[in-house]
Amino acid sequence: MNFTRYSKSLFFIPFISLAILVGFFMLSLNQMLKTWIYERSEQELVRISEVTLDSIERTNASYDEMEIIADSVGMATPHMRVTIIDYQGAMIGDSFYEFSDFENLGSQNLLPEVKLALSEGKGTSIRFGKYINADAYYYARRFLIDSNWAVVRISIPIEEVNQAVGTLKLILFGFYLVAVISLAVLIGLYSKVLRASILKEHSLLEKRVEERTSEIEMLQRLASMLAACNSIDEVQTVLSEIVPKVIGDFTCSVSLVSDQGDLIETRIEWPQKWPGLNVFTANECWALRKGRFHISKDKHSSLTCSHMSDNQDRTLCMPLLAHGNAIGLFHVLLADKEADMNLVFTLAEHLGLALANLNMQDKLREQAIKDPLTKLYNRRYMDTMLERELNRCQRHEVIMSVLVLDIDHFKPFNDNYGHDAGDYVLQTLAKSLLAALRKEDFACRIGGEEFAIILPDTDSLAAQACAAKISQYVKAEELHFHGNSLGQITISVGVATYGDNGYDAISLLKSADIALYEAKEAGRDRVKVAKSKITKNVTDIHSNIKQI
Repeated sequence: MNFTRYSKSLFFIPFISLAILVGFFMLSLNQMLKTWIYERSEQELVRISEVTLDSIERTNASYDEMEIIADSVGMATPHMRVTIIDYQGAMIGDSFYEFSDFENLGSQNLLPEVKLALSEGKGTSIRFGKYINADAYYYARRFLIDSNWAVVRISIPIEEVNQAVGTLKLILFGFYLVAVISLAVLIGLYSKVLRASILKEHSLLEKRVEERTSEIEMLQRLASMLAACNSIDEVQTVLSEIVPKVIGDFTCSVSLVSDQGDLIETRIEWPQKWPGLNVFTANECWALRKGRFHISKDKHSSLTCSHMSDNQDRTLCMPLLAHGNAIGLFHVLLADKEADMNLVFTLAEHLGLALANLNMQDKLREQAIKDPLTKLYNRRYMDTMLERELNRCQRHEVIMSVLVLDIDHFKPFNDNYGHDAGDYVLQTLAKSLLAALRKEDFACRIGGEEFAIILPDTDSLAAQACAAKISQYVKAEELHFHGNSLGQITISVGVATYGDNGYDAISLLKSADIALYEAKEAGRDRVKVAKSKITKNVTDIHSNIKQI
């Protein structure tokens, strides 16, 4: 009996020994596999960091574009977090957090992996991650941007690594039940499958990163081209060329808020005419009323903007914002197709800033060349255009004339009714000048109540007729200001013609000025033609006139 028990014990000894050996082997193999998984994970983190740095280098990204880089790489690797940190420890890009949340996350320089990266070039750590509320594996690497160190950090939840290790444990346990040899064979097969899967995932990841990088490059090119545009027509050319390459072939349009702010007008449309209304009010667009984008006929709502008239296709309306104000709308006719909304949002952001800058340029340009009171061209612009017309006359042997005119008895308007009344008289005269002149003529205010007009392709007789026409327009105006009748105004005009009275700007202007003085001496309210070319020094002549 005792022998039998002893024999049975001896019978189990090989199995127990085998179990101990296999258990020891499993522990050793488990440790090896765990180490291998961590190394592969670190290699993956290193590779994603290299992809991120390559994207930054290829696109020559600035601080402001780091958020786009992090988001693009993060979208291709949703299980990983991509963070870009400047030399002060502030986050300038993150694939998990919004830009508005960066200030609440504090300095990153005290974190172990960031400290190691800044001091030694790279660093790793395993620590608690607030963004997933669990431990995560961090890899950080420093790089230079604008002569300062910055850090790109890639992280992956430890739970995913542990899950991979746990899966391997289960597989090993199954292999243990079958046999040691079967275990070895299955491990070999699994390793091959795992390797093939990783290679396939790498290939897909690289393809996604290349696609995102291409989109970033196109967006940067679009932003650069929009910044260089000087007119709405140039903006339309740029948009029709680049936008289809970014979001696909969609019918699009851009509507801008009018200067008065009460109407929205369609200014840009491509590649074909926009099916909605060309002019509408803010209340006719749900996007402007909500203050955010609106998609008609989506799965949540069937509301269609009134400005789309009878068109029933699915449409996206996106407010264009600049400095916190809506300056217009970006429309996309989606129909039955889908667009990448992140790209559309980014495109609208670039477009809004570009159009706001273009509007600012137009206003600055107008301020530089226009008189703020009369909205006529100023003296500086007159000098430029006069020089250009004189060069054209010399090159093509054509003729031109210059009128210099002055309001008769202007000072009593200011003395009797105030300077506001005087300003009103000047503005009324400016409107009369524009009404009487051709589109190719240039009316300028050169100082006080004195004006000059450049008449291209106009000889002396035609210039006199033009001056008489202007005089009639001015005398026909009945002036009333704040209930007071100001009566009528008259003007005196001096005429000078290229060739007859000189070949340069100074000679023509002084000749016309002398003729104007003669018109005033002869009783005002008349037109005088300069008699001949100036032979004396023009400065001396002007001094003599002032003395008289």
